Amino acid sequence: MEVDLKMENCVGVETLEKNEGRVLTGKFFLCRSITLSSKLGGCIHTVVEDIEGNTPFVALFNYSIDARKGTTDFETVVPLGTVMIVKNPVFRKIFPGNLPNVGVVAENPADVELLSPKRMKTLFPGVKWKCPLRFREIRSPLVWEFAPDQSDFEIAVHLKNVGNKAFLENRATDAIRFYKLENYKLYTEKILGFNNGDAKAVYCHAKALIGLRRYSEGGQFLHEKLTKFPSLRKENKDILKSILPYLGKPPGKELIAALRRPGPPNKIKAPPNLPARMAERISEYRGPLRLGPSSIGEGEGLFATQDLAVGTVLLVCKPFAGLYVKSKDTKAFSENASPHEYLVGTMANKIWLDPQLGREIYTLWAGPELKSLKDDDPKITKVDIDRITKIYHANFARADADAFISCGVWIPPSKINHSCVDANVMIGHHETSLVMTVTTFKEVKNGDEIVASYVDPVRPFPERNFMESHGFICRCRLCELERSESAAVSLQRERLLRSLTVNPDRYLSMYFLRLDLQTITALKDLRAASPDLNFALTHSEMSKIVATVLLRGERCEPCFLLLETIYSVIGNIPPNYVAHAYAETILICCMKLGKEKAVLEKWVEEVRKYCRLYAGTLHS
Repeated sequence: MEVDLKMENCVGVETLEKNEGRVLTGKFFLCRSITLSSKLGGCIHTVVEDIEGNTPFVALFNYSIDARKGTTDFETVVPLGTVMIVKNPVFRKIFPGNLPNVGVVAENPADVELLSPKRMKTLFPGVKWKCPLRFREIRSPLVWEFAPDQSDFEIAVHLKNVGNKAFLENRATDAIRFYKLENYKLYTEKILGFNNGDAKAVYCHAKALIGLRRYSEGGQFLHEKLTKFPSLRKENKDILKSILPYLGKPPGKELIAALRRPGPPNKIKAPPNLPARMAERISEYRGPLRLGPSSIGEGEGLFATQDLAVGTVLLVCKPFAGLYVKSKDTKAFSENASPHEYLVGTMANKIWLDPQLGREIYTLWAGPELKSLKDDDPKITKVDIDRITKIYHANFARADADAFISCGVWIPPSKINHSCVDANVMIGHHETSLVMTVTTFKEVKNGDEIVASYVDPVRPFPERNFMESHGFICRCRLCELERSESAAVSLQRERLLRSLTVNPDRYLSMYFLRLDLQTITALKDLRAASPDLNFALTHSEMSKIVATVLLRGERCEPCFLLLETIYSVIGNIPPNYVAHAYAETILICCMKLGKEKAVLEKWVEEVRKYCRLYAGTLHS
């Protein structure tokens, strides 16, 4: 809640200790840092003095998150001598477990306010500090005193430069603060006031509008400027010619190919960055979609507003909060923080700095208890750590990698509802740029809901069913079928899969091959009524059998029939979940069997389709 900054609402350490564990709502704790701050267990940790001279610990969670263990990167964030207010304070154990540290804890960055000397003197003119500082004071850019005669434009330029410095020093949260204070739109509006046709200002202003997802307004602004000032197309070619045409428009083939290009096998190291200057050309893009009540889940979903062909790019988006850590830095990062701490802190800070951003993130699902907020809810612009945490758990996405960290929360794709099967789009996550794309892999009719598979449909039912903990119960055809199957049928399927021999030496005898083919027939019979849901046929042993038989050049016809059956199953799987090159193997079978031209052409086109969907291009 909001706190009235009057001295009668100020509490000291003694009052806090008497109310240990209780949040003193409507009160505030006034203090000054007297030791160098550092990162400890996911928070800024420092000793402060209150107005009575007491010296407790203060722990600021979700406040600034780019520190290094054992050192301080906070000299320009919470430096020695910084005066701060902690609103709605609580005195409790800082960390769970047996660690003895207790202190004043602030989990919500919106409850922390740093005071400049000028504001301190205005609010609390009679307060005198008692503890001498042991080290020199260091000024914080967050409390810059601007001269009365400085213009908004000069202030915006200065804050932009401070934000750039924070970004270069890997203090992303603090860079966000300054960039928000800078206000790109204010900055460019001032320039345009001086020169209505300034090329760089036009670019920055348009990008600011599109960055705020005001696509139509940004497009209209560009159209008006380029019509009124034709010379803009010639001036500053590096910006206008190579970047402006891409703002708010569908990404080109070159960009899609770069975003989908597969990384190293098994994710043993981080993939390469995008080509030079390509990242500048990536802007948020939303295709022919509309929001509406979901037909398969609670709340809203996305729907096509026209017929969509295979391979249509529907969304290109950057994360509301994202994290990429290179392979060489993952150990150091993991010692200091976790993706959860980092991303929750980033989301909280962004909403604190720009409350209107709450209207974006709080529309996402926050679990069965909190659900999602409506636009007219008064809480939609407040920093709510509990809601942000639950939104993180329900909407968090990451690349499947061991060597590096690439994860985040993306708002538009989070509006897409889930189905293990019968999805019609695939979601791609470019690890280093944190750009997410959504592309159709089936034809979609006007009015159809856009549906994605959050998990690999081939996984066993218990592994896919983890979403129930987030309030999701998948009612797709596959989940309903597997819930209805008896334990005896499930055990029979497991027994049949274990019985596959798959041994090239044993296949010297046709007897063992016939046994495996009989086993496959039995597996097919278990789901004869729904063959397109027989995911047992995608088991890795099947590919080994086919490969072994094909290498011998014998019995290609059974392989062809088996592969056609498997292909009817994987048609319901987004291509990024398909582990084997089924279309290519079927094409080889067709060539060995001497199939007619029409059949060969059909499977050549299937191979081409998968190449385009998987890698964005037919080129190597």
